[in-house]
Amino acid sequence: MTSFLEEVSLGLSKKNKKLSSKWFYDFRGSKLFEQITQLKTYYPTRTERKILKDKYFTPIPSCFDALSAKMIENAGFDLTVLSGFSTSATRLCMPDLGLISFSEVYDQARNIKESISIPLIVDADNGYGNIMNVRRTAEEFIKLGCAGIIIEDQVLPKRCGHTPGKEVVNREESYDRIKAVADIRDDVGDIVIIGRTDANHTHDLDEAIIRGQEYHKLGADIVFIEAPKNI
Repeated sequence: MTSFLEEVSLGLSKKNKKLSSKWFYDFRGSKLFEQITQLKTYYPTRTERKILKDKYFTPIPSCFDALSAKMIENAGFDLTVLSGFSTSATRLCMPDLGLISFSEVYDQARNIKESISIPLIVDADNGYGNIMNVRRTAEEFIKLGCAGIIIEDQVLPKRCGHTPGKEVVNREESYDRIKAVADIRDDVGDIVIIGRTDANHTHDLDEAIIRGQEYHKLGADIVFIEAPKNI
């Protein structure tokens, strides 16, 4: 926290030559100091990156609405992820078979963001359409202030990763999805990209690893190989 606040102080000092680093330490404990500490809420991606870098293992419980997210925060967890499966079940009372839309997931994420201060990762399925849809999906979640986004390589409509009958797109299309998110990140703002592949189920582990390695080259921060068959 100190390093973050020092960043704020230095930023203020650059804008106002009369301010100095000493000024920063003079008001520790003041009301203004307390208000500045709350600025970390506006940098969710930076916070998530720091958590993932500093901790060897980070449990990330799934939420499905504002109340469940708040309970996760109150229980002391550092991060939470908006689950597509749970959102479909609780919002539509329907299975995770690609029935939930972007607007419904966005609405759920917006309510959650207004209720918690910990970083939120959102499960954006396969981006809800073609590459242009993937790009728009990522852009809107970045603007909303989500810290991370999960993009997968299933076809449309997708289904829960632990159910039979799922299929994946070819390598090139799966790569284009990750690249679309990476490109919009450069244009709009930072977000942690979690590239998910279900190729272990439809092909084999080697195919999943090949895709995951390319995801990382294209800008994915985390590779998520869905539904391992064994440990």
